[in-house]
Amino acid sequence: MKTNHLSIILTCILSFTLASCSNSEPLTNEDSKKNINPINVVVSEFQMVDFGNASNGSDIYLSYTIEGEALMDVTSIKLLIAKNSTELDFDRTFSSDFLHTLSDKKTTDIQLPDNLKDIDGDLLENNIQYKAYLMIKGDDTTKVLSEPLIFTLADEIIVTTLSLEPSIAANEDLLVGTNGDVFVCGGWRSPSSLFKITDDRTTSVFSEVSSTPIDATFNPNGDLFVTTAENNALHKISSTGTALFHANTSGALAIDNQGVLYTLSYNSSTIYKVLPNKETEAFTTSTLINGPVGFEYDKERDVFYVGNWNDGKILSVDKSGKVTEIVDTDATIGRMSYLDDKLYITGNAQHQIYILSLTGEILTTIGSGKPGLEDGSKNKASFSNPNGIEITPNGDALYVASRAGGIRKIIL
Repeated sequence: MKTNHLSIILTCILSFTLASCSNSEPLTNEDSKKNINPINVVVSEFQMVDFGNASNGSDIYLSYTIEGEALMDVTSIKLLIAKNSTELDFDRTFSSDFLHTLSDKKTTDIQLPDNLKDIDGDLLENNIQYKAYLMIKGDDTTKVLSEPLIFTLADEIIVTTLSLEPSIAANEDLLVGTNGDVFVCGGWRSPSSLFKITDDRTTSVFSEVSSTPIDATFNPNGDLFVTTAENNALHKISSTGTALFHANTSGALAIDNQGVLYTLSYNSSTIYKVLPNKETEAFTTSTLINGPVGFEYDKERDVFYVGNWNDGKILSVDKSGKVTEIVDTDATIGRMSYLDDKLYITGNAQHQIYILSLTGEILTTIGSGKPGLEDGSKNKASFSNPNGIEITPNGDALYVASRAGGIRKIIL
């Protein structure tokens, strides 16, 4: 369930008057225009954005800002949603069952409940145009009903930019933890930082991994392994801190069903296996491996997938070391992610994201192909040299990092 054009924003500031009314009388259109004990407030940045695909109200995140000299007199804020085809009778009293109480005078990405209903008592659905109102109450005898925010929910791929606090600069690979935390390798943008983004979009430096972290993966014990580019090293991050695990190995990381780590780097045609004694040995070498950047493991088939930056080829590598070409794409392939028979790759020079089948068929292309940072539907949105990419474990979203900065979330 996706909001049409990603979000609906009141970019202009709206001014309202809190007009005095009797407790026993419902608010009417004329009442809202009366200048009886006027108290002015200002509402801006009223947004509703769909960040999920549960097909109910929990997909929607709401934000707004209320300011003004009367802010201290605001005692409650409620959200009212109606079908756009519904004629609202402002002489009626709205049931509290269909009004969602908002606790904050200024909100940031407040997730709405999954049982959110419109004023007819119906749960929100896809492909229906709705209008949303903020009902702002000043005291026991004052209310105001804002102008409506029109939105439509639809099933479509939407590209968003995460609003992070504080913001981060990172352009290498990403990893989604089991609890939903997103780990981002700083790469050349932040050469000493591995970042963590929590569910509330708060960011922190999870580990100060020097020398340009570029890829990360968890082992079955929950230890996090990170490769760094400048000193060709593999680091292990555990509850006791960060430690050098192996020198003279770097690049992309993958881990198999037995918990064995494999690495390969852009300047090599060899995939290496990391041994229990922390040394490495060559697993396989092939001339088909040409400037590899993407590297993923398929647990069901027990094979690896490799994406070449130099020639756009995607390869499969079985446990015997046999390398097979799957498809020759036109993409300058950056990082790669895999889930449920689909490969997700970044086309760095093409400024696009590709979703492919395991036979190499391009199922979906996301992005206009023009460099930029515009959010929106898959054909309207734009990327600027996307590189890092990771699919969430349930397959409902992709995270993307790029040279231009900012972390994008693609709602699938």
